[in-house]
Amino acid sequence: MKKKLENYYYNSLKKKEAPYAKTIKTFFKHLFIFIILVSVLVYYVDNILIVTLLSLGGFHFFYYSNKKIEKKKMNKFIKGLRNNISQEIFWKRIKGMDKDDFVVFIQSVLEGLPQFTEVTKSGQEIDLEAKFNDENIVITCHLLDGENAVEAYSARELSRFMSKNNFDKGIIISSTDFRESTKTFCEIIKEKRKILLLARHDLLEMARDADKLPLNSEIDDAILKRIEYKERAWKHTQEKIFAKSNLSNYILGGFFLLIFGIFMEGKINLLYYVASFLLFSFGAISFWVGIKKENIDYKWEDKII
Repeated sequence: MKKKLENYYYNSLKKKEAPYAKTIKTFFKHLFIFIILVSVLVYYVDNILIVTLLSLGGFHFFYYSNKKIEKKKMNKFIKGLRNNISQEIFWKRIKGMDKDDFVVFIQSVLEGLPQFTEVTKSGQEIDLEAKFNDENIVITCHLLDGENAVEAYSARELSRFMSKNNFDKGIIISSTDFRESTKTFCEIIKEKRKILLLARHDLLEMARDADKLPLNSEIDDAILKRIEYKERAWKHTQEKIFAKSNLSNYILGGFFLLIFGIFMEGKINLLYYVASFLLFSFGAISFWVGIKKENIDYKWEDKII
């Protein structure tokens, strides 16, 4: 599993750069550095042994310095990648909730924050009651999606409830954002009653502080599922390219190019040879795949590829 995760991180960072391409690139980069070091030192030092030793020393310094930089770069990238996947899982989880589940989740988040105590569900017009730094507050939760945002009338209803029940502070928590009219209303009444608006990004930060984001094991599982899906997708695509039904097309295409080359040029040009060889190779692979083919249990997701 560890190796699969490392490969996924590297492919994501390098945008699917092939392993052999990485090896070739690294080799020529190091060779270029070594040649530069030798060229510079030869100009100032006459002793070839000293030049060689200094060049090797400089090369090793560059190699390990570069390796350290690459490791820091990879660690930073991995942290960002896992954070993005964690947020994807978190918002999918929120999206799958109904209003009651969302309120229970918000209650668990607030209970995980030291500033909030005595967080309880309310049977009244609001969702939760709690103490924030020993001050009584009321909380309403809005589970929305897409471009939907909390309207001003929700803030007015909360304000009326606070006025009727002698609450000075309230919180509206939204899974999206707030309309400008809502923000304006809360700004106007802040001298009488303070209503704090907590939007999508605030909810995410609160969940992070309360340790309610997905666990590392959940993130690993999500990455492994992506890897598995890509592997199945590649097998599916490979089977289409090298299907046995394409065998005759590849073979006939190869012979057609050879005959066409003779007809047009009076002889077979190298380009026609290469193109025909590629088609024959595809034909041979299709024949081999057709013989060695194993049944693959595709999942329903593969049908949308």
